[in-house]
Amino acid sequence: MNKLNFNLGGGATNRLKAFTLAEVLITLAIIGVVAALTIPTVVTSSRRTEIESRLKKSYAQLSQALQLAIKDYGSVAGWEFLTVTKNEEANARFAKQYLTPYLKVAKDCTNNDSADCNYKYKNLRGAEIDTGADGDYTFYLADGTYVAVNTFTIDNMMIFVDANGHKKPNIYGYDIQAYYIERGNKKSLNGSLATRDINFSNNSACAIGKNGTQCINLIIQNGWKIPSKEEYVKFGGDATKYPFNNL
Repeated sequence: MNKLNFNLGGGATNRLKAFTLAEVLITLAIIGVVAALTIPTVVTSSRRTEIESRLKKSYAQLSQALQLAIKDYGSVAGWEFLTVTKNEEANARFAKQYLTPYLKVAKDCTNNDSADCNYKYKNLRGAEIDTGADGDYTFYLADGTYVAVNTFTIDNMMIFVDANGHKKPNIYGYDIQAYYIERGNKKSLNGSLATRDINFSNNSACAIGKNGTQCINLIIQNGWKIPSKEEYVKFGGDATKYPFNNL
């Protein structure tokens, strides 16, 4: 560090300290390294928190709609489920009777080819899939949640939810989850959306190389928090197949 001398007139000299250019550059380099190490972590943490909050909210909104529909139409056990799949008109009929009247729908994506109505997402295998495929009836809620309704079986409707709409990362099992309204499911009968039980060995597992259907049950059981690797292992998962790295 250099010292600069200034004579203030009375013979007394004040010495002011100043950094050299090299010292300034070294300091800036250190700040840059620290920022590079910490900012991605902060961004990832913030995005996870947002997704967790939106997943919880969308589940509550849809479950409330289910409860209101039960009041109007009676038990899910007596509802008119579909007998055909991949039929957008039939899926729309179910949704418009039992769901959308009780939701704040901002946009109907029927026959809409806009980028936010038709976009691609990936499952935990890395396979790329188009939204709105297979006859889904799709729409947006007022808060930006994307919802697709489709027949899963003749007694079971799948409710596909992208919690943050078409914003990335668009990963099934992360910001995208699947729920069910099932004629014989205890949760559905009690007015809550059903989820798939946790099983780390089957095709629907929440694990790398699987499709991620069971991830939402894992998140719910973890207090609506995306589990850390340590929490994932406690639930019975294999650390080497932890699906939420870098998300």
